[in-house]
Amino acid sequence: TKLIETFINLSKSRQLNYDSITSLFLDRNKAINEFMFERQEIFLKFSLQILKKYDNTLKELSEIDFNDMINQATYLINENKPQYTYQHIIIDEYQDISYSRFNLIKEIRELSGAKLICVGDDWQSIYRFAGSDISLFSNFEKYVGKYEQLFIEQTYRNSQSLIDITSKY
Repeated sequence: TKLIETFINLSKSRQLNYDSITSLFLDRNKAINEFMFERQEIFLKFSLQILKKYDNTLKELSEIDFNDMINQATYLINENKPQYTYQHIIIDEYQDISYSRFNLIKEIRELSGAKLICVGDDWQSIYRFAGSDISLFSNFEKYVGKYEQLFIEQTYRNSQSLIDITSKY
């Protein structure tokens, strides 16, 4: 159940639908090896049906999930081009940003010209199951362009003596 939930979250976060997932994974030529291809094929055979049923059920109930909300907001901003006067966009826990949330921020940033300020720690990235993509953090320049990286080297959460002891290891 958790695997299917993760699959749905990751697929929707990357704005992948039934057709794009099928073409992405079921190409024998792109498979690492035959064993992995067969595993993907078996998994997708039942998981794509669940994804389709999940999306159809949401549609029937006139509901959306969190990823739909982010994706629809991005779409509306892209279509309507609202006027934003933001000078800065500040994101905490950036190591846990998903592709869909990154696209939303990107659209707002392009319309406003805002500077992006992100705080994060790649060692604390724990939300892959919910759609976070650590490559958006580790390849920051690739996604946002030229940037300046600053390090927070002093913390006020713990005593200095505890920090000194742990920093030796």
